[in-house]
Amino acid sequence: MRLAVIGAGAIVREFLPDLLRVPGLEVVSVQGRPHSAERVRALCAEYGLPAVFSFEETLAHRPDAVYVAAPNAAHCAIALQALESGLHAIVEKPMTVTFAQAQALAAAAKAHGVTVWEAVTTPYLGTYQKLRRWLPRIGTVKLVQCNFSQYSSRYDAFLRGETPPVFDPAQGGGALLDLNVYNLHFVLGLFGAPQSAQYTPVLERGIDTAGVLTLRYPGFAAALSAAKSCPGPALFAVEGTLGTLQCRYAPNLVGAVTLTLRDGTAETFDDGSAAHRALAEFTAITAAIESGDTALYEQRLDQSLTAARILTEVRTAAGLQPAAGDAPIS
Repeated sequence: MRLAVIGAGAIVREFLPDLLRVPGLEVVSVQGRPHSAERVRALCAEYGLPAVFSFEETLAHRPDAVYVAAPNAAHCAIALQALESGLHAIVEKPMTVTFAQAQALAAAAKAHGVTVWEAVTTPYLGTYQKLRRWLPRIGTVKLVQCNFSQYSSRYDAFLRGETPPVFDPAQGGGALLDLNVYNLHFVLGLFGAPQSAQYTPVLERGIDTAGVLTLRYPGFAAALSAAKSCPGPALFAVEGTLGTLQCRYAPNLVGAVTLTLRDGTAETFDDGSAAHRALAEFTAITAAIESGDTALYEQRLDQSLTAARILTEVRTAAGLQPAAGDAPIS
C-alpha cells in the first residue's frame, strides 16, 4: 500500500522511522506547508522522501492512502478531500473536532468505497491487548482512574498572551481533545460506551488547559484527567473486587501491565511495544485495508464515532467555545 503523509510536525517526526518499517507499506511523500518548506525538506532528505506542498502534488505520487497529521481543525477537510479522491484516510486523533464532522467522514468513506481510520495507537499495542484479556480476573469493576498530564512546550507562549493552535478553541485545541482523548479511547476499548459523561474543565482564556472527564457505567465510574499546563504521573488503574490492573505509562504508550490480585499474587507483562507504537498501529491498519478486514474496520470506526459524540456533547455541556467547523465540513 502506498501511503502519503500530510503534515510534518512532531508526531510525523516521531512516527516516520516506524512507518518505513511497516510490512506492505511504502511511504511515497510528505506534504508540508509552504511556510515550513525548509524544515519539511530537511525531514524528507533525512529519510529519502519527496517533499510536496499541495494536495495535487500528493496525488501525483499515486498514493492508495493518506495519513493526516495536520492541526486538528484541518483534519475533516483534508480527510474528506482524500476520501472523495478514492483514497483511504488514516487521521491523527482526534479524528475530527465535532461529531457532525466524524459522521461526514464515515459517510464519505462508505460512498466512495474506501475507509477512514482514527490514528489512536492504544488498541494495537500488545500490552493493551493483554490488559483486555486479564480484565475478567479482577472480578467486578468498581473504579477506573486515568491521568495523562504533561507541560506543553507551547504553554509558556500561551502564558505570554500568544495563542498557539494547541491552546486555540477555534483550532480544536485544549487538554480534552489533545490528551484526554487517549484516556477516553482506552476506557471505551475496555467497556464500550458509558451511560453518561460529564467534563469539568480548568479554563484559562476560554480554553481547557486541564480537566476531568467522568464516565458513568452500571456499577462503576471512570475518572479521566489530563493537563497541558503541568506535569503529572502517568496513571491507569482498573480496580475490581478481586484485584487491580495498572499500566506503567500514559494510555498512548501503555507500557508494562501489572495484574495484582487480592491475595497478593502479581503478574507483569511487557512486550516492548511502547517503543514502536506506530509500527503496531500501521501494521494492523495496512493489513486490514489490504485484506478487506471489514470487522476490524467497523469496530474501530464505531469506537471513533462514539468518542467524537462524547467529546462534542461534553464540550457543549461545559460551555466551551465550539471549535471551528461545527457544521460537517471545517
